[in-house]
Amino acid sequence: MSDELNKLAIEALTIQKRIKNDTNNLKKIKDQLIEKSKTRNSSYSINIEDGSIRIIKHKNLIYYKLNEKRFSKLDNQTKNDLLKKKLLKVKFVVNNNNYLNASNNNLIPNVLKELIEKRERQPFYVSVFTDIKKKYLI
Repeated sequence: MSDELNKLAIEALTIQKRIKNDTNNLKKIKDQLIEKSKTRNSSYSINIEDGSIRIIKHKNLIYYKLNEKRFSKLDNQTKNDLLKKKLLKVKFVVNNNNYLNASNNNLIPNVLKELIEKRERQPFYVSVFTDIKKKYLI
């Protein structure tokens, strides 16, 4: 029984390494697709025999994410003030356009600045779709 477990453990580890390696390779290929797509102005698809690749262009390359845990600790008056200034939407997400404009004019209250995390996106994201019907026929 111990030999069987060892064989299964070795096989599981081998598969895990292969998955990690393939995942890294897929990420590199997706990054190359994004790099080669930067001159495009819109989303597009590449149809191939076994499926398709969709390359979808993001509308906004920068987005802001609210730290919800820290925000929930603020007093209600501060939360209401931030809502009245229209820097946050009712569901407590950052209003990107208003926040960007206010940020450019240094109108963001320090309380809110401390809760916001600025993130940048790639100009596109890539989805890979395989033709499942063909897989079952093989």
